[in-house]
Amino acid sequence: MQKNEWAVLALSRMEYRMRQGFLVSVKVFIMLAKKTIKNQITLPKAVVTQFTGVEYFDVSTDGECIVLRPLQKSRADEVRAKLAELGIGEEDVTSAVSWARKTA
Repeated sequence: MQKNEWAVLALSRMEYRMRQGFLVSVKVFIMLAKKTIKNQITLPKAVVTQFTGVEYFDVSTDGECIVLRPLQKSRADEVRAKLAELGIGEEDVTSAVSWARKTA
């Protein structure tokens, strides 16, 4: 294997988990991905296909594991377009927030 190639190895094991109060056996796939010399990791296709439409992942670590959480696109632009379509401006939103805070 060359330096910048990646390798994925899929293994499986059985785990037991609680689901709705019942102990069930679950087949868990263990996939390995090799980090390249450029610190890049290619995610296995079996994982990526479960997150269609996701372009970005939040990356964190707990000290032992790297955790990837899918991020959905923000719908803020859709909301702004809808507000503009309805003729609701920034001043209207400010007034509505002030009114809501007074009545709460």
